[in-house]
Amino acid sequence: MVDISVITSACQVRLQASVSSPPVAVGRMVGNSGHCLVSRELHQHAHPVVAFTAIVPKYDRIISRQAQTIQALQNASKTTVRRRRFSSVGSGQVWGPELHFIDGKWYIYVALGVANQWRIRTFVLEAQAGVIKNNWDTFSLNASTFYHDRAAVNPWTIRGTAFAISRPTLAWERIGYKVNEGPFSASATDHNYCIGLLTVSAGADLMNPASWSKSLNPVFVSNANTNRWGPGHNPFTVSEDDLLNDPNRRTTVQKLYWKADRTPDFGVPVPEGNTPLRLRSTAEKGGHVQYYAGSGNPSGTPALPDTQFRIVSPCLVGGSTIMLESTSYPSMFLRRANNAEVQFERSSALTSAAAKASASFERRLAMLRVMEFADAAAVLWHTLAIS
Repeated sequence: MVDISVITSACQVRLQASVSSPPVAVGRMVGNSGHCLVSRELHQHAHPVVAFTAIVPKYDRIISRQAQTIQALQNASKTTVRRRRFSSVGSGQVWGPELHFIDGKWYIYVALGVANQWRIRTFVLEAQAGVIKNNWDTFSLNASTFYHDRAAVNPWTIRGTAFAISRPTLAWERIGYKVNEGPFSASATDHNYCIGLLTVSAGADLMNPASWSKSLNPVFVSNANTNRWGPGHNPFTVSEDDLLNDPNRRTTVQKLYWKADRTPDFGVPVPEGNTPLRLRSTAEKGGHVQYYAGSGNPSGTPALPDTQFRIVSPCLVGGSTIMLESTSYPSMFLRRANNAEVQFERSSALTSAAAKASASFERRLAMLRVMEFADAAAVLWHTLAIS
């Protein structure tokens, strides 16, 4: 049985190989005295599906989509699971629906109003269920669940006393508003909205607030170069290196990397387009191609975004060629210089036929191999000896 927790997040993306299909309708609503969290369990089924629930743009209903891949959700048909009420319990805005498969049934945890729009509490939807009650009768949204060694009574009953594992005490958590939500997002839901990191040691008691430590700085913030703003409310899919987030309520997915000290490296919110990859030499497998604007040779470990590139195809000369665009500085493309070295050039400077050709690379299987994006070791292998 899953224990109900304070781990939360405003839409839902779930990679789910399930014993049954996601719900297209639910029965009665039960209440409590919501962008993207993913349930991590994987249930056996011959046809894995991805289920997605959301509430924008009007925050007045819960919709569900289903597809074979995350990318296919964009064009999948929508089913309305529930519409808001206009009075009494379940009125007001609909926030943060999250889909979970628990003990053979589907449940949706969602934040709704109780009596008025801003008396927000957490509800659970199921064909038959009950009210979620705990010792905190206060603003509550984006509830989630996780596995724990203390058995829960059922998906709508919390066992024991609720407690806080984080409060907005740091300056970056209090810009505009004092916010800790959708673990773990902070500050007002504008360009200041960001993601922090709460950490607990393996084997520690998750139900003990003292077990948790907070990052001194946010780990994922807005980025002017990539034009991504307010990337809060994040989950992971069952592929542990796929990070989803919702900058300005737009759900995006990108790969998560890891530092040498085994802590996550979020990088920056990547720009619109194909998921960027990293390039590394077949001769020097310990290093990656890096965007570097300085003089001389760079030193130290480069920032993750400086080693990420987006494949642009077709490129300026067409055909089977591709271009490689910097992630940290979009519109900067890798090109071959006259001295056979590689360098970066702005797209606005690639006007002549020779310049366009110098930024175009043949897609040769012997030179270029793209692995599965879902693979934990997903990288783009690329030799620098391209001619």
